[in-house]
Order: sequence, then structure tokens, then C-alpha cells
Amino acid sequence: MRGGQPALRRRQRGVQVDPKQLSHEWVQNHSGDRWTEESVNQRLDAVLEREARRVLDRAEEENISYRKAAYRQGIERIAGAIRERGNNQDGE
Repeated sequence: MRGGQPALRRRQRGVQVDPKQLSHEWVQNHSGDRWTEESVNQRLDAVLEREARRVLDRAEEENISYRKAAYRQGIERIAGAIRERGNNQDGE
């Protein structure tokens, strides 16, 4: 990302940073690409809009609060990542 400090450096100074921004910076660094700040912000906006829509839809479908819907989304995402990578605690 051109201009400004990288998100990791801001986080180390105690500034709140969206984890998705760190992910975008990681992809950018490892692919050798250079993204403009505007491009990063557009990508973040797209991700946030998609995830917000999923939470709102889930809250409505399950007749639960937005908070519970977001919590369930997060837990399911973590569980999915554990399943994909395997649970090393099982010795597998």
C-alpha cells in the first residue's frame, strides 16, 4: 500500500487495525504487487459489505440478534479453518 504506515506497524503502536487489512498487506507483500491505498480500501469495503450482509441475513433467518449472528459466523469460520488444516491436538 503506498502512503501511510503499514498496518502491522500501526498495530504495534497500539492503533486499532482491521485484521483484514493485515491480510491484504500480507498478500500484497508475498505476491510482489503494489496496491494503492484506494485499491486496498475498495477491497476492504467489499469484504466488509459481504460479511455484514451475511450477518444480517443470518440474524433474520435464525431470528437472533446481530451480535449472536456475528458470533456464530466467527465461530463457524474458525471451526472451518481448523477442519481444513487439521487439529494437531488430536495427534493427526
